Amino acid sequence: MMLNGESIKNSRILYWRGCVSRYRLNHVIEATINVFEKLGINYTLLGDREGCCGDFLLLLGLIDEAKRCAVEVVSEIINSKVDIVVTNCAGCYRAFSREYPERLGIEMPFAVMHLSQLLNVLMKDNSMEFNPIRMKVTYHDPCELGRRCGIYEEPRSVLKAIPGVRLVESKYARESCRCCGAGGGVFALYPNLSIEVAKDKLEKEVLPLEVDALVTCCPVCYINLSYAATMHDLPLEVYDIAEVVAMALK
Repeated sequence: MMLNGESIKNSRILYWRGCVSRYRLNHVIEATINVFEKLGINYTLLGDREGCCGDFLLLLGLIDEAKRCAVEVVSEIINSKVDIVVTNCAGCYRAFSREYPERLGIEMPFAVMHLSQLLNVLMKDNSMEFNPIRMKVTYHDPCELGRRCGIYEEPRSVLKAIPGVRLVESKYARESCRCCGAGGGVFALYPNLSIEVAKDKLEKEVLPLEVDALVTCCPVCYINLSYAATMHDLPLEVYDIAEVVAMALK
């Protein structure tokens, strides 16, 4: 499906929030909905019917369990009669766009987009108008969105389009970006180690850039990096890209 700003605005979109955001990051969900409403996006939610995409099961190698989960998820989405599924979770996006069709053999009669892709299309079609915000930022490439799905430029293009936002790159970016420390279930099993890895990354890679904020497109990265910044009193804000766009949209 070739998507442009007009086709997106004429489509029925399911906003898939993802488990991590539903349980831990309600403010990111609110920012995303704020963006949809400002842009006139025709979106719906599954509410209590939204389950888990099964990404963690896939990471653990529990393929049979992941497939049962995926079949239920796809059936629920089909019943909702949507054209596009949009998520701001890197893990959910990888599960839907790569793992379901390629590893589990499940085809889906709807398009799947990460929020950064949708925003990039609308930005290129001049469907977004921004107020200037003065902010110097760097961008963290989530493993599951970057190395696993090849999405590097879309988030950067959106950030660069916002007047007043200055994007500064770390020397460890795109394919060379270091993991936040939480990937592969490390945060769940070894939270202290996970946060120490994030602290090391922030202190050695991010703070020397003298930025105001770090922006990412993954709720797990967001949580781990923001925990590290808060727990160690580092002079840095951590944002999901939806929050930055919500701040700037007219």
